[in-house]
Amino acid sequence: MSSRRDGSVMQVYARVTLVLKCHGLYPLVTDPGRSFRTRYRALNCCGVLFGVAFYGYLLLNYSLDMEAVRMNTQSVIVQRMLDAFHVVRYVTAIAVPATAMLTLEKSFRMLQLLEECSTEIVQLLHGVSKRFPFGVLSSSRFFVALQVASVACPVFCGMLAMSVVDALDKTRAKPGLYFRITRFLYFCGYVQLWLQPTIMLLLLLTRFGAVNKLMR
Repeated sequence: MSSRRDGSVMQVYARVTLVLKCHGLYPLVTDPGRSFRTRYRALNCCGVLFGVAFYGYLLLNYSLDMEAVRMNTQSVIVQRMLDAFHVVRYVTAIAVPATAMLTLEKSFRMLQLLEECSTEIVQLLHGVSKRFPFGVLSSSRFFVALQVASVACPVFCGMLAMSVVDALDKTRAKPGLYFRITRFLYFCGYVQLWLQPTIMLLLLLTRFGAVNKLMR
């Protein structure tokens, strides 16, 4: 597999958005050849509405004014701060997929231009930096490792936090299974929401770095 294909902008974009789609935080159909057809637009709308309903259900039943949190913190201020965070997180879960759906055409056009720019840079750098023209970001293994870490870290941190809470005080109310699952979804979704713009920014920076190398 060529370095260009390994570090393809479209390939990276598809990988990053896949996990977001699984969390209901991105339109289900992003293929430019299909996403503008009526039935796929309807599917994307249904996906966004499902996310609104699903995260709304979690917000009302497993996030706001939780007895376990109130009894463990024994602080109304902390409880209200957590409630405010959950509300903001819910608004984010609505705004991100809705905005992404409305700007799919512009996003695809930007990615297409970035891909064309990458192709030109690879051709100009041929023989200078043949295997990894954009450094470590030319390798698909880097993005695979990043995706695995973005899912594994929330799992590990969540399990560690719950274990510490359980070990510190065994007399207070213990969070239930659904509460734990909800926290994992929130944490993992939050990480994915930051991962996507971070990766896209890294892709842009590496392209500018390659152009700077060409100008020397």
